[in-house]
Amino acid sequence: DLTAGIDDYDYLVEGVKDQLKIFGKVGADRYFMDKKLMLTSSYKIEQLEKKNIDRERTKHEVLGGFDYVFDLPWVYKITTRAGWGQRDTKEEEERDEDFDYEYWRYYTKTEHRINPKLKTNLKYQYFKKDYVSADLDHRGFYLQNNWDYEILDDGKQRVWLDFGIEHKDVDYALKADNNYKKETAELKANYQRKKNWKVSAALEGNSYDFNDSSNDKKRYYAKLSGEKLFLEGDLVLSLDLKYRYTNNEQGNDKEQEAVRVAFKYKF
Repeated sequence: DLTAGIDDYDYLVEGVKDQLKIFGKVGADRYFMDKKLMLTSSYKIEQLEKKNIDRERTKHEVLGGFDYVFDLPWVYKITTRAGWGQRDTKEEEERDEDFDYEYWRYYTKTEHRINPKLKTNLKYQYFKKDYVSADLDHRGFYLQNNWDYEILDDGKQRVWLDFGIEHKDVDYALKADNNYKKETAELKANYQRKKNWKVSAALEGNSYDFNDSSNDKKRYYAKLSGEKLFLEGDLVLSLDLKYRYTNNEQGNDKEQEAVRVAFKYKF
């Protein structure tokens, strides 16, 4: 399995944030025990160019793990992954600074089928990030519970709802005031024309509780996303529209709008 893509960041305000990313990813899966057990691994390389300061960087990511399908009514599948890699904070939803870091992560997820239309999963993830040039080293964990309700699936089209909640706990090595706990809830509606296109709309709310209470805030998102398949699904074009509103406990509230266009090609 080989994929490639481009991420292009262009900001309306002039500065040194604009950048272009070109990436390639290769992965392999191997099945055992009548496909009940799957071993998986992947490698990703990314070439990044800082447009306004003529600087290039190369980053790597590796991931491995397994899936196991059970013959039990109350637990359908368990998924485990462990990975290491290099990223920057621009790839995260919570901040837009451009700091490079090295990360380690591990997660386990269990999937449960309540009935033919209702499914849920539980996920625990531990993560650790070491920053190259910023005093932001931290580690933490989060717990997730997601629900999926099938409204319609007739072979040609599918309509479903997703609901998820998350608790996140983060500890900073050098800046204890930055430690925080975050509670998240999201509701998403999805419509899909199979082997053709998909659209989804979502509302998300986040509450941040910092050690330094002056940093407490609430953050809300409204999202609209679409995907279109070409070449029998080998080429995927996607469009994401996002509005973010941040209600700070102290300081001015902030609004942000973003548009993201991307493509992925499977060789």
